Amino acid sequence: MEMSEKENAVLTIIPTGSEKPIKGATICAKTGLSKRVMQETIANLITKHHAKIGAIRKGKETGYYIVQNKADLEMALRPLRAQVKRMEERINILESEK
Repeated sequence: MEMSEKENAVLTIIPTGSEKPIKGATICAKTGLSKRVMQETIANLITKHHAKIGAIRKGKETGYYIVQNKADLEMALRPLRAQVKRMEERINILESEK
């Protein structure tokens, strides 16, 4: 599948490695995309084009980056796994008969 102009624009400004991630607001400013469209574009890059984009969600240096090594990968996976766990807990509570 070929990348759209929007996807290509976003992908080209995301830095490689987690040392200097780019903030979502900076991506929006450089591309002219809204926050929601930027997030959707990154999700599409990951799911449709298999781009290895990680995100740092907490701390001083938050933002997006291209996964470069195992440490970057673990940094990207840790919060996703925690989020999935929290979502499963919510689903279990909602599905319970109490």
